[in-house]
Parts: sequence; C-alpha cells; structure tokens
Amino acid sequence: MVMEHMDPSVDPCEDFFMYSCGGWLKKNIIPEDKTSYSTFTKLRDELSANLKGRFLLKLSLSIFF
Repeated sequence: MVMEHMDPSVDPCEDFFMYSCGGWLKKNIIPEDKTSYSTFTKLRDELSANLKGRFLLKLSLSIFF
C-alpha cells in the first residue's frame, strides 16, 4: 500500500517529499474549496457523503411507505 503512494520517477536525493508522496498527490488533487487535503480529510468527506446518501434514501423510503 505504501508503494502505490510513492513516485519512483523522482530521485529521492533531489526531492524526497515528491518521491515518497508523489503518487498520492497525483491521485488525490486538493479540491478547490480546501487549502489542504489529507487521508483524514478524504475519509471524512467519503463518510459524510455515505451517511448523507443513507439518510436521504431512508427519508425517501419513509415518505412512500
């Protein structure tokens, strides 16, 4: 899992941060409404969307039944 977040095309002696985190940065672009983005932010956003979807589904089902 760690290896997929690395960018082996970058020389670690030149830019260790991009070498170690470049893969994650390429796959997880910072949204325009945020100043930073981390695994915790991503997890929170995904959880919020999931809970909102479940709530709306339950609400829509309760209206019809």
